[in-house]
Amino acid sequence: MIERVSVGLLGDLDPCGAVDAVSAWNGRVWLAESAHGADAFVTAAALAAARPGRPIGFAVLVTGIRHSWTIVSGCRGLVACGSAVALGLGTGEPRWKRQLGLEGTRSVSALREEILRVREQLAAPAPAWQTKSGGSIQPVSVLVGAEGPRMLEMAAEVADGVILPFLRTDDYLRQRAVTLKTRAPLARVVCEVIAGVGDTAEAGADRLHRWLRYITRGPIYPDILMQAGLAADQVARYLDTEEATLPLSVVQSLAVLGPPGDCAEAIARRLLPWSDEVMVIAPGRHLGGAVAVANELTSLLNHHDP
Repeated sequence: MIERVSVGLLGDLDPCGAVDAVSAWNGRVWLAESAHGADAFVTAAALAAARPGRPIGFAVLVTGIRHSWTIVSGCRGLVACGSAVALGLGTGEPRWKRQLGLEGTRSVSALREEILRVREQLAAPAPAWQTKSGGSIQPVSVLVGAEGPRMLEMAAEVADGVILPFLRTDDYLRQRAVTLKTRAPLARVVCEVIAGVGDTAEAGADRLHRWLRYITRGPIYPDILMQAGLAADQVARYLDTEEATLPLSVVQSLAVLGPPGDCAEAIARRLLPWSDEVMVIAPGRHLGGAVAVANELTSLLNHHDP
């Protein structure tokens, strides 16, 4: 089954919390990796045990932290339990990598070599313990967490597709998808989207406020906020003033806001025409909102494309 809608969990959840968060969702769950979270494969195992056969994705596993054998072995274990696995690989957050002494693994060439090693090992004959049930073994798709030109070029050469990051404008994401598809027409584009769920768009934006203040401290976000319509002086004021909030129009250009049905319609209109799969994410304690949006979006797609 080709997934069109999925739910993404940020990396700071414990395994039991992850199971509870997606108890009302039947489709694919993507797991991020974080310095503040549990091992992604432990969480994936908990999800697979709670709902056998659930499709699992990693968005993304950080190269350099694991040997390629451990990545492949973990994927084989999930596949043997009936889960279709989508393996997203990436270079990771710079500060975290520096803390671990892994700066050298950030290069595009290092990631390319890791992907080739993983793919070679995935292509090897499956061990007996994986095939003893007699069922067919689904292949593991390999994607890259990518948005830069060199990363997209590398993904077109050695991967099955890309995972595009959240909090980007629609035009920015669409251009990256076109760039990839021009090089590799069959490559899969998975697009992350943040959902701020509330009775109104304003209430949804308010639920994202604290998380946005944290995440936009990253070095790439001044440019992103300006792409979303904020002037340079407004960006500086927002980043320097603790109580400042982003204008509603800016948040709306980087996320979907409002009741679950409104968020689902916005995703269908803005992202699904050019992406293969949309991964719905809601940060913090509002994870139920992501599941509600994903269910609404699935219902919408089933209604229009039975």
